[in-house]
Formats: sequence, structure tokens, C-alpha cells
Amino acid sequence: MEIFDVNTGLYLFSALLQANAAIFAIVGVFGIFRIQSLQSKIEFFKQGLIQPKGRFNRTEMSSEDIIKFDEFTLEEKADYIKNSEIDDNFIPLLRSWFNTETIIINFESIIIISMIYLGIGIIINIFFLIYSNTIHKFFTIEAVIFLLTFIYEIVLINMLIIQIGRMLNVNPNKKKNIIKNRS
Repeated sequence: MEIFDVNTGLYLFSALLQANAAIFAIVGVFGIFRIQSLQSKIEFFKQGLIQPKGRFNRTEMSSEDIIKFDEFTLEEKADYIKNSEIDDNFIPLLRSWFNTETIIINFESIIIISMIYLGIGIIINIFFLIYSNTIHKFFTIEAVIFLLTFIYEIVLINMLIIQIGRMLNVNPNKKKNIIKNRS
């Protein structure tokens, strides 16, 4: 019993492979640009701390302190902001720096999850594309594989929509803000 044409599998898996590869590239490019923009924001905060332009006492936060703060882990940065004796005028910039780094870390994990799912979809489609002629000989197996592939692609698209929503709405303040108050 032959419902599908010999080329159906070739067309299906080739189209899905191309679509997944295109989405992979778009997500990757979007991720790179977003991370670069966030990193340039951190550089802006560093420059604001290094060159206070007379608003603050330069002795309160030296460039060595800024370099040391840059090398801290997120937990150490939060502790430094909360417990240090630096001038309160520097706290908003340090807090913004900390929040931006938190956004970058959250964003990177979202990108990695998306890329893993897309990579799995690409590998599945490559495998079935290679063996589509063999699969075509067995109608039941072919129909089940087509169905499972469609289900995976639908789940993948839904997951990507959720991940893109998270990318656009990454907010470190949704969790308990660990550096809200200094006291």
C-alpha cells in the first residue's frame, strides 16, 4: 500500500532541515547581537564609574576597585553592593551592572536550550533524509515517522516561541532581588 510518493520523505525532511537550519541561524544571530548590546551596556556602566566627571569623589571608587568588581562572581558582586562602604552614589551603576550581567547569564542559558532543541531537530531530519528511501519501503513505519516528526516540529516551534518570549522579557528582578537594600 503506497500512499506517499517516493519523494515525499525527501521533500519533507529536506524542507524541515532547511527550516530548522534557518531558525538556528536567526536565533544565533539574534543572540549574538543581544549579548553584544548587553555587554556594551556594561562597558557604559564601567565608564560611568571610571570617569565620574566631578559628580562623585574619585577616591571612593578607584579603577582598581572597578577591575576587582569586574572579576567577582555574581554572588560576590551582590555581596559587595550590599555590604561595601562605597559611596551611595555609585550603587545605582553597580546595581545596573549586576542586573545586566544577570540578564546576560539568563539569556545565554535560553539561547543554549533553543540551540540544543534545534540541533536535535536538525540531526533527526538529516537521519531521516538519508534513510528516506529505505523508510519508504515500509508504509507503517513511514507514516509513524512522518507523524512523530510533525509532532516534534510543532513542539519545537512552541518551545521556540516560549524561549523567544523569555529572550525579549528577561528580567533578573522577577526573582528575589538579593541586592535591593544595603542594610
